[in-house]
Amino acid sequence: MITDLHSHIIPYIDDGADDIETSIEMAGIAVSEGIERIVCTPHAISGYDELIPEANRQREELQRQLDHRGISLRLYQGFEVYVNEAFLDYEHPERLALNGGRHILIETGFERVPRCMEEVLYLLRITGLQPILAHPERYLYLKKDFEMCDTWKNSGMLFQVNAGSLTGLYGKTAQKTARKLFKKGYVDFIGTDAHSAGRRAPLMKDSLTECRKRYGQDLMDQLLENNKSLTE
Repeated sequence: MITDLHSHIIPYIDDGADDIETSIEMAGIAVSEGIERIVCTPHAISGYDELIPEANRQREELQRQLDHRGISLRLYQGFEVYVNEAFLDYEHPERLALNGGRHILIETGFERVPRCMEEVLYLLRITGLQPILAHPERYLYLKKDFEMCDTWKNSGMLFQVNAGSLTGLYGKTAQKTARKLFKKGYVDFIGTDAHSAGRRAPLMKDSLTECRKRYGQDLMDQLLENNKSLTE
C-alpha cells in the first residue's frame, strides 16, 4: 500500500487541480501508480479559518465522486503550511495538522529562510506538533548552507522529499540535494506534491524504483511505512 502524504488534488483551493474533472484524472493516475491513500495538502498561506472548512468540503465532495466512479482511493485532510507571520499569529495551528494528528507539513520560500522560522518552530514545539519540512531539496538556501539541515534534524524536524526530485523532475540541483539528504539518512517521507494530471502528476513508481536501487529495499519500505502511519 502506497500513501501519498503531499498532494494538491483538491480542486478550486490553490494552484493544484483546476476543477473536479482534473482531480478525478489525477486520482486515476495515482491508483495506476499503486497509490491507495492521499493526504490532501492544499497551500495554507493565510485565512485559515475560511480555508479549513472549504478544503474539507471539497475533499468530501471529491471522495463522493471517486466512490461513485469506483476509484479505490481514500482521501485524508492536511495542509501545506507556509511559514510566515500569519501562521505565527494563528491561535489554532493544530487545526492544520495532517489527518488531525501531531504532524504538520510546512514549507518556506525557496530563496531564503523566513525571519520568523525559529519562532514558528518554537510555537510548534510548545503546541505538541512535529514539523515535516516539505521538499527541502528544492530550497536554494539549504543548497548553500546544508549545515542548516543538520541543525533542524537535530531539533526534531522531519523531512519529506518530492518523488520527482529522485528522477530529475525539478532539475539537477534538486536531484543532487535530494541524493545528499538520502545519503545523510535525513529523509523521513516521500510525496508526489502533485498539482495536475500533466507534468506534475501523482507519479511514484519510477521514484520508488530509483530509491530502492540507490538506497535499498529496507529504506524504501520504511519511507512507505512512515507515510502510511500518518493516516492511521
